Amino acid sequence: MARIYTILFGLCIASFIGSLSYRVPRGISIVRPRSFCPHCFHTLGLADLIPVVSYLLLRGRCRHCNMKIPPRYFLVELALPLLFLLLFQRIGFTYRFFLLSYLISVMLYLSLLDIDTGHVSAWDIAAVYIGSLVLLFFSLTNRVPYRATYYLFGSLVGVGLVGVSFTVVLLLKRRIPMGAGDLLVIPALGFYFGVREIVRVLIFGSALGVAVGVVLMAVGAVKRDQKFPLLPYLAAGVVFELLLFS
Repeated sequence: MARIYTILFGLCIASFIGSLSYRVPRGISIVRPRSFCPHCFHTLGLADLIPVVSYLLLRGRCRHCNMKIPPRYFLVELALPLLFLLLFQRIGFTYRFFLLSYLISVMLYLSLLDIDTGHVSAWDIAAVYIGSLVLLFFSLTNRVPYRATYYLFGSLVGVGLVGVSFTVVLLLKRRIPMGAGDLLVIPALGFYFGVREIVRVLIFGSALGVAVGVVLMAVGAVKRDQKFPLLPYLAAGVVFELLLFS
């Protein structure tokens, strides 16, 4: 039963962050109006809102206007419950499970924002720091495996890596880096992982981002000077670390 509850929990969170990622950047209340199609603005019924199932039954299209529903929302609804389940099987229902589940959810939310709008606000990034502060509190009360210094060192390494990234861009392009505010997520991720772990997250995320970028440029899907979303690859690095090393 615990596995079923974990999957249902993941489905609910996935559906919520999908709605949140559409409403927040557009200034729409998360309470009202009820869920609607972003193309025809028709209010959706219960049959349209069942995570994963509705998308499959409707073949990825709105019931009312037949416009295509972006597949990224379906992929999040599919991936998040599975990630929660795999994480549960590794560490069980612990304080750390809920903190890391929160981290995965927030990173997927930020990834949707980055892909959809190309902009992530300071308030959005603050969500990662809120979880890291809770983790720090739990470490002080011995509710997670490591002491507070372990997480603090990880965050300091994150700060150093962000500083190096900004300095390299400044030296190479002779200007202050702009549009790289999403790098400020990295120090918060260090809180969750520690030194070795945050380095692995960044190595994997960067390598994946470079590989995907090269492929997309090779097929002409993106241009060399086009802004490339960073946060989906950081999120992939987080998942890689949690599933292989947590």
